[in-house]
Amino acid sequence: MVFRFRLLSDENDDFYRDIDIKNDQTLYDFHLAIQKNLGYDNSQIATFYTTNEDWEKVQEFTLFEMDEKFESEAVVMDVALLSEFIKEDKQRLLYTFDQLMERSFFIELLDTFKEDKDTEYPVCSDFFGDAPQQSMINQPEGKGELDSVLGGDSLDDIMNDPYLDDPDADEGITFENIDDYDL
Repeated sequence: MVFRFRLLSDENDDFYRDIDIKNDQTLYDFHLAIQKNLGYDNSQIATFYTTNEDWEKVQEFTLFEMDEKFESEAVVMDVALLSEFIKEDKQRLLYTFDQLMERSFFIELLDTFKEDKDTEYPVCSDFFGDAPQQSMINQPEGKGELDSVLGGDSLDDIMNDPYLDDPDADEGITFENIDDYDL
């Protein structure tokens, strides 16, 4: 059996991807298909979640096993067969592809059908529009959410700030020198 999923983005209304994948393939296979189709760097962390009908997260699926100290009940993608977790018509998933900014694709099961023996799965069966960029880091100023978080400075500007590496540089306001500042 083949599942047809549609990926949507809340960042771009003119974007969707339909991915056909066999029910005996894993969420890791699905992850790689998404990454390849969108031209994303698959070395970046990504996470799937099954959700309820209101897009609230139910079950987490990670790229690698989480440390026991986090007490996570996450399942590793490469052992998560789709047939084990896709149980409902219109099943919904979230695919978080930018962990820093918590950006995700909304995924919904559109259809199930019989496998075509001449097709190599997973495959993108339909598409429209350009995908959002994978990361908001180092986008041109004013183009991404990261600008508001970083105050308009690029991450490179912040990481190259001389005050980060110079222990003798102005240490800013401290309890000891607060009287020196006109607040």
